[in-house]
Amino acid sequence: LTPKRHHVTVTVIGRQVTREDLERFLRHPNVLQHFPPGWQIPTHYCHCHPRLPVTAARNPVTDRLLMIGDTNIARYLKGGNESAFFTASLASEMILDGKMSRAELWRGYVRPCHAKYLTDNAWGRLLFLLNDIISLLRPLTRAAFALLHREEQVVDPRDRLHLHSLWHIFTGDAPYRQIALEILSWRALWTTWRMLRAKEDSEMRPFPESGEGESGNR
Repeated sequence: LTPKRHHVTVTVIGRQVTREDLERFLRHPNVLQHFPPGWQIPTHYCHCHPRLPVTAARNPVTDRLLMIGDTNIARYLKGGNESAFFTASLASEMILDGKMSRAELWRGYVRPCHAKYLTDNAWGRLLFLLNDIISLLRPLTRAAFALLHREEQVVDPRDRLHLHSLWHIFTGDAPYRQIALEILSWRALWTTWRMLRAKEDSEMRPFPESGEGESGNR
């Protein structure tokens, strides 16, 4: 949900997203609570169904012609503006240097783009796959929420490893490889193991029960 003064842009991602999916999402109670009281979906609104590029172009260059931005390559599900700037800057250098043959563009343009994004995108696919698995399996979902809830209570921000990693995944402000290595670090795995072992701990519950205060949680 992206606020834009008196309007809001709603982005729903999926393989075959329909208008009905969008409206069902907007009617969900957890979504409606972010809108003004009594708000309803308008009868007429602007909507589009673009396709999201998730792989690198197979042949983004030829003699005196190249593709920039996500028509060439971008971070997996993130960083469209960053990709546009990076690829356009690199393309400008190739043009100014007069290196516009297909072979020159492949060496000086395509390969650096792949070096920046291709391997990191593989890490990104792994992270989003793990997220999907956790979301599909209820015990893992509950454990994940419990872990995040516990980290919110930690005083030192540096100890909120999973919250930081989740934030980086959503914002795209860190390389996927860096995020994955943080999640798979011994420190993060040890914290996760302790939470999963603490089955009888009241802190395993993701949120306090209705009407239950801090003393009730203890």
